[in-house]
Amino acid sequence: MARLEKALIDLIQFHRSRYSTDLVLEKLLAFQNDIEHQRLVEFALKANLTTRRIAGFLMDFTGMDSSELHASLRTGKAYLQLALQKITDTITNGNCIMTKPSSSTSRN
Repeated sequence: MARLEKALIDLIQFHRSRYSTDLVLEKLLAFQNDIEHQRLVEFALKANLTTRRIAGFLMDFTGMDSSELHASLRTGKAYLQLALQKITDTITNGNCIMTKPSSSTSRN
């Protein structure tokens, strides 16, 4: 039988769709007290880059500490710093709505 943490990471990695991401987010919120944080991070660290990015984003969104995942992304070209200030906390109908980055210079 699969552990909850492994099942969540597998959903992100092997069934990558809007539905599965929404399902993982729903389960992270619903079972936040039952999820072993360190085990979730360990499984995510064994996954591919995209899965780690998605897992880190979802963990950030739910208020979980994702610093180990962020640190694992800071190597070479794979570094991606999620600019959470530019992401709204609005979820509408299971979709995450993101604000468009503002440009300091106008393009013509």
